[in-house]
Amino acid sequence: MITTVLFTAAFFAASVASNECPDGWEFFEGSCYTLGETTKDVWYARRKCRELDGYLVEVTTQEENDFVKDLVSRTAADDVSGAYLGVQKFSRQGAWELYTTGTPASYFDFATVSKVQTSSVYSCAVFDRASDWSWVAQSCDSQQGMRFVCERCPMQRECFQGSCYDIRCLPHSHRFISRVCGYAGAQVLEINSEAEKDFIKSFLRNSTVPKSEPYRLNTGNVWLGATDLDTEGDWRWMSDNSELTLTDWADGEPNHFGVYQSRNADCVVLDWQNDWKWNSEKCIFDNYVMCEMEDVSAITG
Repeated sequence: MITTVLFTAAFFAASVASNECPDGWEFFEGSCYTLGETTKDVWYARRKCRELDGYLVEVTTQEENDFVKDLVSRTAADDVSGAYLGVQKFSRQGAWELYTTGTPASYFDFATVSKVQTSSVYSCAVFDRASDWSWVAQSCDSQQGMRFVCERCPMQRECFQGSCYDIRCLPHSHRFISRVCGYAGAQVLEINSEAEKDFIKSFLRNSTVPKSEPYRLNTGNVWLGATDLDTEGDWRWMSDNSELTLTDWADGEPNHFGVYQSRNADCVVLDWQNDWKWNSEKCIFDNYVMCEMEDVSAITG
């Protein structure tokens, strides 16, 4: 349960459905989409999508492609020539891949065969205005009039006994999780009562966050805001360095070996394969982040 934390009133609602998107995003078949701002190149576009808790759109079906093309055609200004998506290739003869996983792309909408080729070794697929928003291959470097399409999961937020909880869409290594929650005036999840523990487990069991996300080094687990980085075996909460008054370790934990049996597992995750019990984990791996903050509606209402 939360201790002391700054908050922004708009960040949490009392309860948010799994098909609700942030302002400026549109929902389609389990994901949220938005057209990003003018971009310098694809690397800037990727970074901006990640700041929005998303990634460059990875189109995998005709239906999704039709939806995204309609979104771009409706929202792109007249001076926009195209929009990056998350499909790329690293050589002239190479296969087109999804950026997040490096796996071969299975769906394409290139305008013509000639527009699949580019002189650049590293090529990116873009929605092209001149081709009625079908795809063309372009250099990933700076292009005039380019924007980008981001995709992310719907919002998943619930409130309980004076605190609100939010599952972020993208996994992060432990070093970034305080910053991820701090951007919204929240802190990383801390569990301090049996009632809160049961609530969090129920929330996670019913969440739509996938248990295997398309990112390398991700285990599908959720970070807890506790570590023993300062003193081996002395587990403390990150927010105020206080001792843990309640634990829910899985059998044999904490064992300091982590999910991949690697030593120096000084951080803690809720393990989806073990009914969200606590496991010690190496801090360098990517896991989902749950943030918590004060329930503004409980104060004002």
